[in-house]
Amino acid sequence: MSGLLGGSKSKASSTPAVGALNVQQSSYGGVVPICYGTNRLTGNMLWYGAFQSYAHASSSGGGGKGGGGGGGSTNYTYSASFVFALAEGACASIGTIWKNKDVTSMSALGGTFYNGSLGQSAWGYLTANFPEKALNYSNMALACFANFDLADQADTPNLSYELHGLLGSTGNGTDAHPADIIGDFLTRAAFPAGHVGDLTDYRNYVGANGLFMSPFLTEQKPASQWLQDWADATNSAWVWDGNALSLIPYGDSTVSGNGYTYTPDLTPLYDLTADDFKKEAQDEDAITVTFADVADAYNQQPIEYRDRTNAYNTASDTVEEAGLVDMYGPRPAPGITASFFTHKDSALLSARLGLIRKAYVLAQFKFKLGWRHCLLTPMDVVSITDPNADIGIDHKLVRIIEIDENESGLLEVTAEEVPGNLSIPALYPSQISERYQPEYNQTPALANEPVLFEPPLKLMQSQSVEVWTAVSGQDHLWGGCVVHLSTDGNTYTPVATIYGNARHGILRSSLADKIGAVIDEANTLSVDLAMSRGTINSSATHNDALLNNTLSYVDGELVSYGADTLVGANRYNLTYLNRGAYGTPSGAHAAGTKYARLDDAILKIKIDQTRLGKTIYLKFVGFNLWQGGAQAVYDVEAYAYQVTGAALKTPLSAPQNLTTHFVAGLTRMTWDPVSDVRTPIDYEIRKGTSAAAAQVMTRVTDTLYNVQGDGLYWVFAHYQTPAGDDVYSLSPASLEISGAVLTRNVIQSWDEAAMGYAGPVSGGMVKASGVPMLSSMGDVLSLSDVLGEDDFLW
Repeated sequence: MSGLLGGSKSKASSTPAVGALNVQQSSYGGVVPICYGTNRLTGNMLWYGAFQSYAHASSSGGGGKGGGGGGGSTNYTYSASFVFALAEGACASIGTIWKNKDVTSMSALGGTFYNGSLGQSAWGYLTANFPEKALNYSNMALACFANFDLADQADTPNLSYELHGLLGSTGNGTDAHPADIIGDFLTRAAFPAGHVGDLTDYRNYVGANGLFMSPFLTEQKPASQWLQDWADATNSAWVWDGNALSLIPYGDSTVSGNGYTYTPDLTPLYDLTADDFKKEAQDEDAITVTFADVADAYNQQPIEYRDRTNAYNTASDTVEEAGLVDMYGPRPAPGITASFFTHKDSALLSARLGLIRKAYVLAQFKFKLGWRHCLLTPMDVVSITDPNADIGIDHKLVRIIEIDENESGLLEVTAEEVPGNLSIPALYPSQISERYQPEYNQTPALANEPVLFEPPLKLMQSQSVEVWTAVSGQDHLWGGCVVHLSTDGNTYTPVATIYGNARHGILRSSLADKIGAVIDEANTLSVDLAMSRGTINSSATHNDALLNNTLSYVDGELVSYGADTLVGANRYNLTYLNRGAYGTPSGAHAAGTKYARLDDAILKIKIDQTRLGKTIYLKFVGFNLWQGGAQAVYDVEAYAYQVTGAALKTPLSAPQNLTTHFVAGLTRMTWDPVSDVRTPIDYEIRKGTSAAAAQVMTRVTDTLYNVQGDGLYWVFAHYQTPAGDDVYSLSPASLEISGAVLTRNVIQSWDEAAMGYAGPVSGGMVKASGVPMLSSMGDVLSLSDVLGEDDFLW
């Protein structure tokens, strides 16, 4: 364009100056944080002023022969002065400061820190330049900056501070001791000091375990909630005995560390026997015991905390009881948010202490006492004895967790078992640990070859197409996988997530076909589950086999077992076999063929019925035990499977109760409808000497058919799959028909025309509206449409 319109000239440009600061973080009436220990927070701007803009001009040369002149530009930078409120005083100091993405300090920024002591002086800058704004903000820690350089952005600076707050010296020198935090917090909440119980045991327990913390109370919520969060995080419980509020640890073993020693007092306050327990009915048990199923207990505990070694950013981790995970698969508890922990070891130990109670404190005891035991309070330890109990309770040590008075005036007590080892020594010192750190992003090995099959219709009991799969990983790092499906072998879509391993493997030796009865007591199903590290709990009964509670896949046959014996590592002999379950064909199976225990670990993938007869491709993209280290989809082997829709093609039942009766002189067949989950079901009628060679007469949707003459009739139930495959009864119903038309009761007949009768013919009959009518009964010609009536005879 410059060639068409003439030479271009350099022009002056300028960015207009901003007239006011863009305030991003200042609120009135917000929470004034209380900060214990050391953590990271942002401030709330209380005042700003002295906003200045500075012009910066630049020029560009021009000219020369035929030149077009010169030009320049003007840009601006800014500064302002600020006062930021941090927390309720008196705090110790400010450490690191994060300015946007830069790491800096108060001295580098030219700031002034006021710790929030009572009666602290006002900021000298305000006193000298803005005396009317010079407030001292007593009991509030401040960060003050004079003429803060804002560069070319007229915005409030984005600053966050590492604040060394209250009581940091009471714990490990950086974090605070929870006992001191609680004491200070209750005092600030005006809780009467005379009603605070002795926290000595709690102090020793938390100190010995190193559960020091740095809670920054930056949000408004009930004081009771803060107190409960800290109690939960330190494996303790609050108790009010009517006079004092105490915090009692659940720890029941001696632990030492960090200069503290905790010794639990497990001497029972009462040795309760049958003489102490009260009953309100003759048949009432003195002690009611309930047990949670260990298979349903949580065995993993996720926790979030703030990692001091990573600029106090939120980090997440999970502790687990590995033995329970291996045995029952992962069962993660609801995650814990514990931003008051700033050290990974403290956070993980807190999570582990809580997880041990969830995983192993499974027995709960309920009993009733009279008022002579009214001094008992929750967290007290007693022993209970009841020789009449089914489990024989003899001097069982339990901890009371709840006491209620019922309508009869009795004390209803709920207690839990005291299993031991709920307090463990401080595993890691407060300095940087050199212990082994698991690689949370380590990629597991690939999946084992999966078991893929379509279950029988009797097992699914639904009109759907499903592919069931049992899959596991090749190493102990395998935590599960994301299942990707493709219909063309190129483009994959995630369709499901599997956690843990299925129990599958191979047959160690061949299994012969059953002979005679369904229950096979002659053969042994010998399996090896080593590839999936699978285990069987050795508790199967004959009834489990009969009810198919131990259902297994054996090379296409479904088998349930009624007894199991461990014969080696991950190797079992399964006997008392219920063969051919759910209508699957029983047969012989060679050693090395696939076996899978059909339980909750089996993934059931629903397949679009339009895919019948076509091939799908599955990839099992694994992740590790910590749900990290995911494999790349392109690195994972694809397994092809042709969808047969075998369940939908299962032969239908034969129609039952095939009978006949006459309707209007003709034979009608009827039968009972076939009950099946597949719809719609219709019926095909054939006629001939054999079902295979018979001629198809028709298909009907109802359960009746007017026969067409004498002969052998066959009735098949019929269903057509979405892919167009016809499915019939395996054995149709049949019926031989003779005399299909009812013979009329004619006494004598003759042909008058053949006899030469030449006389007149008069009279006649017509069936009008279903009723025979003779001419003597009325003139048929008077009918409006005589030819339209049935069976008009002369």
